[in-house]
Amino acid sequence: MSSFPVKLLSAALTVTLWCVTMSAPAMAVADDGQASDPHFLVIPSDSEGDESEVLSGAAERSRFLAVKEAVRPDDVMVVDNDDYKAAAVEEFAFKEIADSPDKTFIQAGARFPVYMSSTVTSKTARVGDPVEGRLKVDLKVGGKLVAPNGSTVIGHITKVYPARKMIFAELVLNKRWMRMAGSLTFNFDEIVTPNGDHLPLVATPATQARIIKNSNEGRVLGVNRNNEIASPLSSQLKQQALHLAVRAGAACGGVFSMGAVPVAFGVIGAINPSFAFMQPVGKNMRHRRLKAFALGILTGLPGGFLISDSIIRGPEAVVKPGDIFQAELKQDFTGEAATEAQLMSGATTKVHGEQVKKPKRKNR
Repeated sequence: MSSFPVKLLSAALTVTLWCVTMSAPAMAVADDGQASDPHFLVIPSDSEGDESEVLSGAAERSRFLAVKEAVRPDDVMVVDNDDYKAAAVEEFAFKEIADSPDKTFIQAGARFPVYMSSTVTSKTARVGDPVEGRLKVDLKVGGKLVAPNGSTVIGHITKVYPARKMIFAELVLNKRWMRMAGSLTFNFDEIVTPNGDHLPLVATPATQARIIKNSNEGRVLGVNRNNEIASPLSSQLKQQALHLAVRAGAACGGVFSMGAVPVAFGVIGAINPSFAFMQPVGKNMRHRRLKAFALGILTGLPGGFLISDSIIRGPEAVVKPGDIFQAELKQDFTGEAATEAQLMSGATTKVHGEQVKKPKRKNR
């Protein structure tokens, strides 16, 4: 019995040393006179020796900026266990579409970046609602600038699916089976130049695995093959697979190990809240780890998944100003301005600038 406190103290010291090692993987030691001075910063030197460089004041700031600029954009720094795996977000290369003097149109399939200037969410949006953005590059046809950078791009929503609870996604067997996240689909209809010209086009956001990844908001969006803007289904299925793996591991241990499932779900949820909520969880959520721990305990109870699935609701698809999409042309784009007749509401077919209306049926 007397050895129990010694073992307990040894375990506590081991845990403490492990925490210190994980939280401070690298340390720099200053001289005795400089270690307590908050105006000094010790940065490891790049020289071959073990000496460190001591910076202060403006030198410290300039070195910090230099180090910040030296970080490559493809470097990923994980600062929270919520981001247990950094998703690769494709970089946009803002390049003009290739042009030549003999061209009379931009071929279908060409892509150009559009950054949004309106806010749209699958929770409140309706089919037909307008969307608006701005061109990120110049569009030229045959050497002629038809739409300069910054021109307004106008479109409309064609399809909306609000987010729903997990239990409905599992039980309703339709084309959206297992999809609890909300989604948006919209088309780009025209470009309005600074001169007021309306250039008709047919374009949609191009398919892309990841276009938006905001860890603070927990907002992760992509464009699937159906041109739906939504949180990727893979992130939800990944968490569900982890749930099944934990239950399967407990089942292998027999009946007595089933009591460990709620604890395991709670602990994993506290470490990675996305596990408990089965969707990306933003760092801005208050008490996210405590909520995830409680939800994990509930989910791990026998039959508790039915209650948790009735609580968990998928993320809404939210497009905000500044979000960038690659618009893909579905038809050839000539860059010709629409006539006044084409801009009139209700017009169907236009011939030489005149509006042609559908013939009325005669009453018999």
